[in-house]
Parts: sequence; structure tokens; C-alpha cells
Amino acid sequence: MIPVRPYVTKLFYETTPPVADASAPAAYAKRFSMLLERLPIGLKPGSLLAGDFGPDYLPAPERDAVAAKLNERSRPSAPDPEPPADMDLPELMAQRFGIRAGITIGHASADYARVIEHGVEGIIADVARPRANSTPEQLDYRRAMVACFEAVVLWAERYAALAEQQTEDTAPGPERERLLQIARTCRRVPRLPAQNFLEAVQSFWFTHVAAIISEVITWDSMSPGRMDQYLWPCFCRDIERGVPETRLEAMLDDLWAKFARYCVANHNVNIGGVDAHGHDAFNDLSALILRVAKKKPRTVPLLSVRVHPGMRKEDFRLAADPSLMRTGQPAFYGEDACRKALLKRGVALEELARFATGSCMALVVQGREYSGMWDVVVNALTPLELALNAGQPFATEFPLALATSPKDEYRSIDGLVDQWVRYLEEIVDWCVENSRTQSLGYGRACPNPFLSALIGCIDSGKDRANFGAPYHCSNCDVFGLVNAADSLTAIDRLVFRERQFPLEELVAAARANFEGHADAYRAILQCPKYGNDDEEADAMAARLAGRYAAVVRAHDRDNIHYLPSFHTLTGHIDTGRLCSASLDGRRAGEPLAKNVGTVPGRAHNGLTALLLSATRIDQSEFSGGQALDTVIDGELLHTPAGVDQFRALLETYFARGGLQLHVNTVSAEELRVAMKRPEQYADLMIRVAGYSARFVNLEEKIQQDLLARFERP
Repeated sequence: MIPVRPYVTKLFYETTPPVADASAPAAYAKRFSMLLERLPIGLKPGSLLAGDFGPDYLPAPERDAVAAKLNERSRPSAPDPEPPADMDLPELMAQRFGIRAGITIGHASADYARVIEHGVEGIIADVARPRANSTPEQLDYRRAMVACFEAVVLWAERYAALAEQQTEDTAPGPERERLLQIARTCRRVPRLPAQNFLEAVQSFWFTHVAAIISEVITWDSMSPGRMDQYLWPCFCRDIERGVPETRLEAMLDDLWAKFARYCVANHNVNIGGVDAHGHDAFNDLSALILRVAKKKPRTVPLLSVRVHPGMRKEDFRLAADPSLMRTGQPAFYGEDACRKALLKRGVALEELARFATGSCMALVVQGREYSGMWDVVVNALTPLELALNAGQPFATEFPLALATSPKDEYRSIDGLVDQWVRYLEEIVDWCVENSRTQSLGYGRACPNPFLSALIGCIDSGKDRANFGAPYHCSNCDVFGLVNAADSLTAIDRLVFRERQFPLEELVAAARANFEGHADAYRAILQCPKYGNDDEEADAMAARLAGRYAAVVRAHDRDNIHYLPSFHTLTGHIDTGRLCSASLDGRRAGEPLAKNVGTVPGRAHNGLTALLLSATRIDQSEFSGGQALDTVIDGELLHTPAGVDQFRALLETYFARGGLQLHVNTVSAEELRVAMKRPEQYADLMIRVAGYSARFVNLEEKIQQDLLARFERP
């Protein structure tokens, strides 16, 4: 199969708008429309759903030429031996410190329910509805929205025409009826409201794929969200009509196959939770989705099970199926804790029912929110180095001009923490302002009227990047906060309380990567560490997390929210490579702590202690995402009593305020064998972070990091 995403991106940018002087939204709408007109389409043999596309459906000579060109472009180039000397400030901050500011499109959870319930015609009617005091720019933007929706309807009708054309050469029978059914479905949806489950699933897929294509990037993280809720009415309608559940299951089988062909691993399907009235929302469709996912394990889509005390025991046991969990699926979210975090963020009570778990690990208001998962990334070790080293990092100069006066000495840990916060404030201020500026510029240069309309931007008439959604949420992901906390715990004990070492000696030890400082290194390693249910270490982590959250949230205004987050994905590995040694005992270049977890080898007291440590941090401040990655013995899930024990562990964590757990059941020994004999473990899947992946396909640095984290104390 020829890579689809690079081809679509290339096709979009080679499509020139017919009107050269059109506004950016109008020009985008024309390009988007022309792309959907030109995009090669096909019908997968035997599939009940339409919606396959890409260069594989080109005529053979043209297909071969495209494949050759894409392969030529995908050849890796030699990496630069060192960053270029003429980098601008944002590049320097990113390349030297892992501090980033910008805009990260493609992380959205669209309003699929609205398309299914009202059809595109209903949405167009709303977009075209007169609104008082609309500016010419808003009117122009809404016209572009309409043009995009009309293009999607015409795209669906292309499939209807293709199916009708194929019936001409097909004898009467099941295959001809399948094609006629596809034609009838594509003539109706997404233009009109869905009348049955097939139309609802087809309408979802057209909308989902159009949203992916609309961002014109080779990687995205569009999340279906609460699929078992918005498909439920049509599912019930078919059951009442006597449609066999096996046929409905076949439709989901087709959908899951399409996810695997066209989507990356961060597309998040929610399971269960509660409804708008607080009642258990796990239903027969939830169970069917889990069965479909279990039948043929795949890395996409992600599954997220929303756990609450009212969830039935038999439903939880379906979710905790050992064969499914062996693939790192599903992730588990605490429904009540997540809702508390969203209310604290500022989500209206009446909109809580819209909440979904989005890409990777974010909490989003589905169909109402721009979600910038990587808009800001802050390295918590950088302000600590600045505080410890008179306003300069340990290994290089800091390129950002700072107003904070450097200090040479501290009388207490409180003074050092306060200085860390001052430097942190300046870094976050710079990041937020740069992110805001880049977002505005991106929205003007690269608008997306289609997706914007599906995340609540119709009334504002503004782009998703120009703060047009009711909730514009930019993550501020913090890396290394646990490392900074453990460093400060060590400093507090060794310098201020026990007076074993002067602060200057510890700083010198870190700058020397602990070479020649064996005594200091040994003493640092013996200090308490986060992740072991140690009140001293956990209190420092909670303290820093609270101060970080306050610094970030100070930038909120109107509908713009900056969300504190422990989300690292696998970035803790590369960012660690940029960092000098830290006073938690981490040597230069080693990975940082991952998500809200620990550095490998630091959690010595087992899983329960790790969970208790993580809940000493007020996770309700971190609705941007902060999964805790865990490993359990898969044998536990093979008995009802073991599953009940696992659920009790989860519910204790969630009752204490934990938001999310990633759970793996593969052993470290299996990973070691897979690294030695990858050909025998091609199907071994694990949860990496905000996604699952086949272990043998991961980069070696990620494999090594996972192996270290899977080792048990």
C-alpha cells in the first residue's frame, strides 16, 4: 500500500485555487473542494462501507510513478552533526533545552453527533443563518465553511456513482445488493440525518476522514470520542427493527479495518462513563466495540474505558479482558476525577456530558474545543539550573534575556523553590506569548473552515487557530518536573537540614556528571524519591506541581485556557539527552521521568506506593493530560477475583484524584527476548504512552526505555 498521507498533502498543495485574489479561507475551501474532486477513490471488495481512497486507486502507470516519487522523498537524510549556528531564539530554546512554543494542529474531537443527527444540510443551514453584527471577515469565513461541507457531500456522491457504475457489470445477487446499498447510503449521508446504523457509521467515517484530510498534515490525532453514545440511537433503531447483531458487528469490523488503513495510533474511542444525568452509559454497543477490538487486535484506534462506581462488574470484566490488555488496550480513566478537573478548568456544568478523552491523554469538550496537545513544552530542570548557577544553565548560555536577578546563595529550600518559580514564570511567559503569536499567524495563513465548524467555531466565524472555539485549550506540557522535585528533596536534606554538603559542591558534582564526586552521588541516591509513598519526596513533587499549575493558569483569559500537563509521550528520552546531570542522581543525557511517573529504577516499593505518590499531586489541575504508566502481572486478569482486585486498585486511585492509567501486562523478559528475536515477536503490542505500538517496530531508544520501566523492583 502506497503511503496515503504524503500523497494527499502533495495533492493538496499542487491544487491551485481558481481565483488568485481570494481570501485565505475562500482559497482554502477551493483547494479542499478540488482535492476531494481529484482524490482517487475505490470500494474495498466485500466491505459494507465506502470511503477508501489514495494513490492505490490510480491507474497502474500513474500509481507506479507516484510510488517512486514518494519513496524518493521518504529516504532519510544524514542528520546535522550539530545545530546550525544561525538558529533563531525559538529554535535555540527547542534544540538546546527542549523548551518549545507554537501551535499543534490535528488534535481534535469533532462533533460527529451533530453530523449524524442533523446531516450536513442541517449544519449548512445553521452556518448560513443570519447573525447580528457579523463582520465581512466572519461572513467570508462562514461561506468557506459552507463550501467545505458541500465538497464533502459531493465527495460522498462520488462513491455512490462508483458503486452504481460497478453494478452494471455485476450479476444479480449479494454482491450487486452490497453495491446498491453503498450507493443508497452515500446518496443520503452525510448530507442527511442517518436513519440506521449503517448510515450512522458511514456518516461518521466520511466526517472523520474529511477532518483528517482537512488539516493537510502527514500525522494527526483526531479522536472519535464517545462513539458508543452518538452511534447508540441508530444502533437501537436497527435492533428494534430486527437487524441481526452480527450484521451490525460486521459494520464495525469494516470501520476498524479502515481505521487501521488510514489512521495513526492516537485516534481515541471512548467506552462507557456516565450520561448527562449521571447514569451509567456503558451499553450493548460499548460491549460490541470491545468485542470487535478484541477479535483482531490492532494499534489503532485507541480504546479508553471510563470507570466509575456505577459501572457493572460484568462490563468492567469485558474491558479488562486479558487478551485485549496484552496489547496495552484499553487505557482507564476515572470518570468522576476527570469531571472535577474539567469543572476546575472552567467547563460549564451543562457541557460536562460532552467531555471525551482525546488524543493521547487529553480531556476535551467534544465538538466545542481546540486542543493543542504540544503548544507549549517546558523543561522544569532548566529553571532549576538557572536558580542553582547564577542565572545560567550548567553547560551553555541561556539565549533568553531574563529579568530575574541571579542569586549566589540560599538560606533555605523555600528561597530556592521561589527562585525556581521566578525563572519558570519568565520561561512560561515567553512560551505562551510565542504560542499565541504563532497560533494567530497560522490561523490567518492556514485556516481550516471545515474542522473549525465541527469544533464550535460557527458562531464566532473565526478559525480554530484564531481562538474561534468556545474552549481554546493549549497544553503546557512539563518535562522533568519529577526530576526537579527529587533534586530539591536531595538539596533540602543534604544541604539545609543535615548539612552534609555545601550547595556549591552538589552543583559542581552535577556539572561534572558526578565524576570525581562519588560521596555526593551516593548520598543523593540515598535520598527519598517520588514514587515510593514517601511523604517527604511526594510533598516536594506536589509542591512543584502546584506552583507550576499556578504559573500556567495565570495566563487564562476569556475562552483561552492554558492547561498544565505532565504529558511527555516519548519526548522525555530526547529531552533528557539535552540535559546535564541533575541532582536527583540522573546522569547527563539519561531520560527524564515519564508522564507523572518516575525515573526507571526509582520506584522500589511497588505499584500501590507509586499510585499513592501520584495522587499526592493535585491532578485536578492537570486536565491537559498526565497518564501514569504501570505494569501488572497479566495472570491477575485470568480469574474473576483477580479482575475485581484490579478494579479495586483502579477505583482507589481514581477516588484519590488520579485521572488516567496506562496498563501493560507484558513482562520485561518478553521484551528482552523480542529485542533479540524480533522476527518471532512481530505481533507483540504494548502501550508506549498515548498510543499502542508493535514493540519490534519501535526505535531502539524507546525499546530500551520501556524495558527499563517494565523491570520490577
